[in-house]
Amino acid sequence: MSIFHIDINNISMDNIDNLINDEVVESKTLEYKREFNFDTRSARVEFLYDLTAMANSGGGDIIFGIEDCDGKPRIIGLPIDSLDTLKLKIESILRDCVTPRLKYEIKPIKTKNDRYIIIIRICEGTNVPHMVLPGGSGFYKRNHSGKQPMSIDELRECFMTSAGYSKEAYLFHLKDELEYNKEVMDDLKKYLFENPPIKSAFEAVNAGTLHFRLEAWNAIVRAGILPFLTYEQQSSFQAVDKSIRNAARLIQMVDEEWKRIVEFHDWDISHKNPQPAPLKEECKNKRWYLNELIDNGIRSIEKAINTF
Repeated sequence: MSIFHIDINNISMDNIDNLINDEVVESKTLEYKREFNFDTRSARVEFLYDLTAMANSGGGDIIFGIEDCDGKPRIIGLPIDSLDTLKLKIESILRDCVTPRLKYEIKPIKTKNDRYIIIIRICEGTNVPHMVLPGGSGFYKRNHSGKQPMSIDELRECFMTSAGYSKEAYLFHLKDELEYNKEVMDDLKKYLFENPPIKSAFEAVNAGTLHFRLEAWNAIVRAGILPFLTYEQQSSFQAVDKSIRNAARLIQMVDEEWKRIVEFHDWDISHKNPQPAPLKEECKNKRWYLNELIDNGIRSIEKAINTF
């Protein structure tokens, strides 16, 4: 087990000894380094890759002064003349060469032979991903086998997390909203062929159009999630976006056309003479036209539900 769960201020040599005695191997939150190496530019960049990879993967501890020997940790210890000088050196490198800035803590632990174990704890943060500048190339993450470049999808997810977005939460609310809108459309279809087209039916239809929801859908658009979706997701999103907005426009058309049908009916029952044949035929045609509109809207919503 790593020591990432322990408050860094409470970590002692006993915890380090436990790592050695229990032969705790490196993991996503634990890495061993034999020594610091700031002598060359490439060495400094490699040091920064190690720290940013840990930061981009949720945080963890990098312990300097412990060597990984074929999967078994062994204490080496570091001869350090001035801890303050070392801390300033690390701070200077991280400040000048990592963007955004890392949140970290440094814990020195003195060994029995007057050497030091240095723990650099990379804290989990929301300001990810971190990149090495200048001289760095790309973004890195850490897993159980070490550090590796981040994929495009992983970068998108990081940027969304950093911005406070939760794609899963957005899509959960969107799907719930779409299911509700499908029920609205189904209700409209039911009321459409109620005979006669009484005003209570129109009121139900009108209420349905007023309650057709686009809040979750608009929230996704406003949140700027689109650039962080995969190419396939973007294509689906754009197609479904058009379908959903068409469905919303269809709802308003249903509302307007249904009102005219009710007016035709009211004209019929308020006059002694029956409704003229052309008006009756128009009323009948409008019903079938509205039925087609509603079916199109239902198909649009079902497509969106299946996509997300």
